[in-house]
Amino acid sequence: MLKNIMLITLIIVSVFGTFNTFAQDTYLDYSFDADNAYNSASDYFAEAEKLMAKRKNADAARLLDKAVEQDAGNMKYLLKRAEAKNNLRNNTGAIEDVKKVLEKENQNIPALKLLAKITFEELMYEESDETWEKIIAIDGSHEKYIERADYYVKRKLHDKAIEDMEKAKSLAQAIHDEMPFDADTESFRKNVLDKIDAKTEDIKQKRINAIQ
Repeated sequence: MLKNIMLITLIIVSVFGTFNTFAQDTYLDYSFDADNAYNSASDYFAEAEKLMAKRKNADAARLLDKAVEQDAGNMKYLLKRAEAKNNLRNNTGAIEDVKKVLEKENQNIPALKLLAKITFEELMYEESDETWEKIIAIDGSHEKYIERADYYVKRKLHDKAIEDMEKAKSLAQAIHDEMPFDADTESFRKNVLDKIDAKTEDIKQKRINAIQ
């Protein structure tokens, strides 16, 4: 009987220990005291990135609050917190953070792209349009025209999307024409020019479907 009681006790202790370990791994608890391993802004930021990769945006936002508190002038921390807030659907807070970044760095492309994304989600189309104009003015590459075309497709502005794709094709073609004829030239044609053509045709089909 005594042996059975001891065996049961060991099983309970083992199960509890396993559960406790699982709980520690699953539910994060940052005390932010002097003994905390994350005692610098860069530490908070690095851990927040890991959490966001796991879609633990609420925990990441808490860590980014601490990072910003310790280094308010670091625009990278503010922008990452804006991203976390956007993922949490706190777009009011996200816009506030993005605009703080843009006050300091008005040509910060990632910040502008995030602002365009958020204002689109909030149906603030005039502002999202203006933001994309700023992005194109800063970086008028074929990649950015393709990205804005994607935005126009979401807006169901297929004519504008096609115009951007045609501009992207023109810019990419100019790059291709200046390349020496070799394997890289052929790769560029297949991976860029041909994909632009295919995407343009897909948008044209979407325009037809929208009319029908």
